[in-house]
Amino acid sequence: SIIGQNIYGKKTRLRAELHIFNSDGTSQVVATDTSWKAEFGPIVEADIQAGETYDARREMPGWDLPGYKTSANWTSVQTGAEVAPELQAYPGTPVRRLEEFPPVKITSLKPNLQVFDMGKNFSGWARLRVTAPAGTKIIMRFGEMLNPDGSVYRTNLRSARVTDTYICKGGGEEVWEPEFTYHGFQYAEVEGLPAPATSKTLTGVVVHSALPRLGAFISSSEIANRTSVNMRWSIRSNSFDIPTDCPQRDERMGWMDYHEVARSSQYELDQSSLLTKWVTDMVDARLPDGGFSQISPDVHHFGWSPGWADSSVLIPWTLYRVQGDTRLAERWFKELASHVAYYQERSPDGIAPDVGYGDWLAPDLSTPKNLISTALYARCAFAMSEMSGALGRSADAKRYRDLFQKIRTAFQKKFVLSNGTIGTNSQGSYVMPLAFDLLDEPQRGLAAKHLVEAIEAKGNHLSTGMVTTHLLLPALTKIGRTDVAYRLLEQKTFPSWGYFLDRGATSIWERWDSKTDSFNAAAMNSYNHANLGTCTEWFYRTVLGIDFLEPGFGKILIHPEPGVGMTWAKGHYDSPHGRIATDWSAGAGKFRLDVTIPPNTSAEVFIPAASARKVNEGGQPVLAAKGVSFLRQEGGNAVFAVGSGNYHFESAP
Repeated sequence: SIIGQNIYGKKTRLRAELHIFNSDGTSQVVATDTSWKAEFGPIVEADIQAGETYDARREMPGWDLPGYKTSANWTSVQTGAEVAPELQAYPGTPVRRLEEFPPVKITSLKPNLQVFDMGKNFSGWARLRVTAPAGTKIIMRFGEMLNPDGSVYRTNLRSARVTDTYICKGGGEEVWEPEFTYHGFQYAEVEGLPAPATSKTLTGVVVHSALPRLGAFISSSEIANRTSVNMRWSIRSNSFDIPTDCPQRDERMGWMDYHEVARSSQYELDQSSLLTKWVTDMVDARLPDGGFSQISPDVHHFGWSPGWADSSVLIPWTLYRVQGDTRLAERWFKELASHVAYYQERSPDGIAPDVGYGDWLAPDLSTPKNLISTALYARCAFAMSEMSGALGRSADAKRYRDLFQKIRTAFQKKFVLSNGTIGTNSQGSYVMPLAFDLLDEPQRGLAAKHLVEAIEAKGNHLSTGMVTTHLLLPALTKIGRTDVAYRLLEQKTFPSWGYFLDRGATSIWERWDSKTDSFNAAAMNSYNHANLGTCTEWFYRTVLGIDFLEPGFGKILIHPEPGVGMTWAKGHYDSPHGRIATDWSAGAGKFRLDVTIPPNTSAEVFIPAASARKVNEGGQPVLAAKGVSFLRQEGGNAVFAVGSGNYHFESAP
């Protein structure tokens, strides 16, 4: 089961070291031992799924100050552990309070029950401000949506109580917020207030890992803009010490399909430290047979699954590509290699096993599981080849290149018909081989045609799931059909990103059908899940046109592609070398692009133009512009080489 509490232990323990560095250069270590004492205080219950109960009448003022005299009720702490982990300073990004906001609406359902709408779905908690007699019990229940009667919808929370309780001590205004729980919510249902609530009664406190902001995106498309904001909130809500699947129900675990989200998240927020720590969790959570688990830390022992275990290789690879950082690949090379070896042992003739979740939650679930696993097997081999080369391990790089070619050949033989049909003719069947370069040139042309036909057969709607949605728009751009990608983006009917927005989404939902005419009856129904919002990767890479030519953005690609419904866009990405920014507009046959390239880098810039003679930079013909060199004409674009600096390009027919 994936539900329930007390997974990590049932005993109250403390094992800690305090390292003190004095101004005179001396130091000391204060460590827990049997001389340390503990007693239960006002925190009666605390659990991230159940919530926190706080009885203010049990407060012990001064307990945390020198000179406090303990009673006989204080007993020695237990310092042992059922599992003995290495004790170390926390290596990741700290979880912090990061933002606060008042409710946007308060509704009274009955005299003693009021509902607070915080305006958006986020992770954190509510701060309570109340004046009431001693013993007054205030109960706060949290959820993401409202039932038709205005009460808070909580069915999707399953076994998680997600309830905070505060018992007043009396004597004046009391202000309280929990310390050992958190919730994913937009609405709070509060019972027991002694007087009508005000906007100061409850304050939303946003809490998650304190990740630096890296990117910004805005455009002429309302759907793209709102989806980008919602995705940022879902990434924030699910960056809570580890990248979680959801912040609200009885899961909140490190599901290993996060490699699908990683590139989008790295454009938005700097998760490098968080993901580096998480890869260590992955290694620690390896299964007894050597495979990587579906969840890290692994608390439920679900076993191995393609599409999930692949984060063991694809997360370090993503960080290498985006940051130019090989340290994870170097530190864990043996363990990463073991993941590919695990595939090899189970993939006779290069075809990976027909196991796992498939294209999870796709409207079209027909994409064969062994097609998906074989494609991911190839992707991991390719990633290992790139990382091996970057580490100077030339023999390993060749070995993994050869393995990739072997899998590629096997994939073509097994899944590609002579007419170019692949798998079940589903969108997912075409997206993966196109995205992962598993086809030869004739097959690629046929697959591109069939992918577009598969999209058109759905009325220009997508039918991809968690494993393939992040690949769909980039694959369309790769085959030269960015126009189809824009058509998908602008849809407002089911299933689409616009469909989420029309139903009031303030974050990304787990299922395309999370809420249609009513709530999806399935037990698995999160309204704050990042996987289906991975179109934001494409917003940065194709709409803004910011990508890398070499890992780490030392050499940059600037290639914005306008499309129907998009007349302008602007934004930036703070790369390891500094800010890369684009700002473009298109219309009446003209195209304008302002671009910023950071120090110690170079870039290739694509400008839509029939020739370089049709392009100006800085108000003069580009061929005479300082610091700009014409490289070639490619696909309706004039391509230029530039160094660091600010540039202003304009083109006309």
